[in-house]
Amino acid sequence: MKRPKCRFQPARERDGACLRRPRAAWAATLRLCGLALGCFGTSLGLADVRIATAQSSKLIYHRHEAAEFVVSIKNQEEVLKKVKLTCQVIGALDESTTIYDAPLALGAQETKDVQMSWSTGDAEFGFEFKAILADEAGKAIDSKSDYFGVADNVFKIGQNGGYPQIRIEDYEKDAVIENAVKEARRNYIAFVEFYGWAPDDFGNLTPALDEWRSGQGSYYWSKKGLKKIVAALHANGISAISYGKGVACGYDGFDLARKHPEWIDFSTNGHPIANFSVEFLDAMKAEPVGKGDGFWNFVSLNFFDPKAVAYGAQQLIASSMEYGFNGVRFDGQFSLFAIRNCEGKDASQGEDRDKLSRRNVQMVKQQIWRQIPNYLFGYNWGDVYENFGAYCPLEFAESCKDGGLVMNETIRASCFSDSTTHRWRDFARATADDAAWVRQLGGHYFNLSSVNGSLPLEDYKYQSILTYAAGAHIYNLPAKLGLSKYTQFTLRYSALLYDPALKRIAEPRQWVEVKSEKPLWWEDYVYLREINQTQRQIVVHLINPPPSEMFGSTTTAPPPRKEVAVRIRIPEGDTLQHVWLLTPDSITGCRPLQVVADNGWARASIPDVNRWIMVVAALDKGDKGERRTIPTMMANKPSKNLSDPAMVQSKINLFNPVADSWLHAPVHPKDAEKPAAFAIPPTSRGIQILHLQGLHYACLKMEAAAKLLRADVRASAFNHLLIPQNVPRLDYYKKSLTYFPRSYAELAQFNVMALADIEAGAFTDESLQMIKDFVDGGGKLLVFGGHFSLGNGHYAGTVLEEILPVKLRGPFEVRKAAAPLPVLPRAGDRLFADLAWTEKPAALWRHQVNGVKEKAEALLTAGGEPFLVKWTYGKGRVIVCLGTVYGELPEGTVPFWEWSDWPKLLSRVIGGQTE
Repeated sequence: MKRPKCRFQPARERDGACLRRPRAAWAATLRLCGLALGCFGTSLGLADVRIATAQSSKLIYHRHEAAEFVVSIKNQEEVLKKVKLTCQVIGALDESTTIYDAPLALGAQETKDVQMSWSTGDAEFGFEFKAILADEAGKAIDSKSDYFGVADNVFKIGQNGGYPQIRIEDYEKDAVIENAVKEARRNYIAFVEFYGWAPDDFGNLTPALDEWRSGQGSYYWSKKGLKKIVAALHANGISAISYGKGVACGYDGFDLARKHPEWIDFSTNGHPIANFSVEFLDAMKAEPVGKGDGFWNFVSLNFFDPKAVAYGAQQLIASSMEYGFNGVRFDGQFSLFAIRNCEGKDASQGEDRDKLSRRNVQMVKQQIWRQIPNYLFGYNWGDVYENFGAYCPLEFAESCKDGGLVMNETIRASCFSDSTTHRWRDFARATADDAAWVRQLGGHYFNLSSVNGSLPLEDYKYQSILTYAAGAHIYNLPAKLGLSKYTQFTLRYSALLYDPALKRIAEPRQWVEVKSEKPLWWEDYVYLREINQTQRQIVVHLINPPPSEMFGSTTTAPPPRKEVAVRIRIPEGDTLQHVWLLTPDSITGCRPLQVVADNGWARASIPDVNRWIMVVAALDKGDKGERRTIPTMMANKPSKNLSDPAMVQSKINLFNPVADSWLHAPVHPKDAEKPAAFAIPPTSRGIQILHLQGLHYACLKMEAAAKLLRADVRASAFNHLLIPQNVPRLDYYKKSLTYFPRSYAELAQFNVMALADIEAGAFTDESLQMIKDFVDGGGKLLVFGGHFSLGNGHYAGTVLEEILPVKLRGPFEVRKAAAPLPVLPRAGDRLFADLAWTEKPAALWRHQVNGVKEKAEALLTAGGEPFLVKWTYGKGRVIVCLGTVYGELPEGTVPFWEWSDWPKLLSRVIGGQTE
């Protein structure tokens, strides 16, 4: 059979909204509503021939895409049966177009699949696909429906189901993926987000590995599995949204930051704003496949430099090309909320932060849209405006513009008593106001669902109702709640909830009256929808309030409100066409109300309101003459005064609330008293190294040098916690160092100690004194440079400053040279003369100290300045490397730490050949 094709062409359109005049005959409408008894697959009789399934191939289509449908009909008898199949696409409120109408003959026990298509054209919003089966006499015997949407921006009409509900270790399995996608379809989830999937959410969205653990959360992922599930979602018309971050994370993120120190965001104390465990980063490198434990290593980035912004945008492009992501939801975009740059200066370089952040949002959009025109952008704006958007109104407006998703994460905490939206009334009004503001700026507002499905079901129902009535969406809706009738309803009638033309009526009591035995909430939910030049609607939401005052304790449904009367004022010159009642609680979904004319008003009675209904008055403005306007509200959100320095600092603190408070709990030595005869054994007895490992210690190849010396090494990892972590062994990770000797007897087991970028704050005062006594007693101390070392590590004012051979400048003394600095031995040197200096080792970033102390000597120089400096302190030696492993050196220049003879040079320093 040839598949008929039909294009649904509304009589009147505006902004892609599909509507045309309702049919004049009420009888036809009532017949349609009667047939709708089969909307959820209910048979109209004990038919011997029935519709097994009626389904749209996709949940969401793009405009001008061919929508494909299949109806499966089963003959359960042993004889030939003749029937008639009629299929319709129903849009707007009741506008139907027949796309299939033909007789069918089914043999005994035969199942027949009938396929058909419909061109969406300029249609938009939600639709019902309805299959009606009739016998030879024309009597309807079965009916089934499916629901789908049409939109070029899925954020406009759909709800989010969070990340795929699949155990990470199982997500490559075909059956698991199939079930997860079916679950999304059953719950009408229009898009899912792949939270924390990349090795680095900013800088590595196209991993070279086939399998990896994510930088945030350390979850297991693979190319094969990721591509599989994205393809399965696309086949069902469900969009896949990547997770994006304005910070670098995981091992790859820290390595990117090492190569680009100019992109790092620094606190006022000179440290990178970062959260990390060196031990954990090592595990990520050594074991790239993990199963997740929630630990998050990250370093905050400074997006003043457009190159950093362009780098992040290119990563998003590459990941979309590789995996098929339809867009990104940022959990912190490329905003300029940095405090200091690598030189310690104001990160904004004196320019307006809000303008720079808006520039960055625009840059990312433009760069990506040049290659992927339909790419979608979403943003997490915390509590949306009051404490975030108000401080950066330009960036906030740009985030909303062009159909951006704006998510409120803070509102998920409404179930807690200290939340400003803990009262249901406060939750409702905040959602209504923020949704209107975001819609006015061109965006789509989403409330993040509360506490992962652990609250009473009624709480989630009211969270959904109050969100949908505000014209907002739900993010991360738990599938297990069974709220599919709500998501189905919001998709089918998305035009009445999410059309950008919807505006709140300014003085609702002048246009709507509601009488009920007990109060209903409705005044914040009265909208005008201007459809085109001749049609408009007044949309009223009636909400039976939650029985409990507070979010988080709604355990029972409220008693229904009986005999509710609604009066809607008809604007002068308008003609009332129909008044419709819509509710997700009814199997029909949508039905006309009987209306009584009442002196310029239309009055209708509603038998009961369970939780939520919509009343829609369809008006005809006529074709001629001026018509009375209905005043609507303009959302007005005043911005904060960014010219006030205190306000600017307040804005900074919002995004760096603990920038200068560290959660260190260093190990204290049990025995801090130095023995009278304390001495460190000479290296001639065998070299025992205590290696305190900071960021990027592996680049320095201490282990390779130790191997040349056949030395024993005891490693101790540096942990730098900026924020608490909900992970196993939390107390362990709070320690600054995983190991440090607890007594002088234990300390005396070592004769070499190496500090590879370790801050002074990692030690107690007793531990610092032990380091000094270690050198004084004959030990050898090596100190390597970095953002947590020397002046940057706050050694000034501690005993470390006293024993160093260099004069510290203080925080932000690590600076980039104008060009790579050649690393060379001092003139006449014989110790290192045989090394491979022809490779031209060089350094780019180094500590610019205030010179070397008297009696200290430079073993190596970089660009003529001291690079490797040593001196004698007491009976021991201190050697300081002023170079760092930062930056990307130009081709043809070898970074000193990658120089083939760097381990050999270190071995000679450690082994005592420099004495």
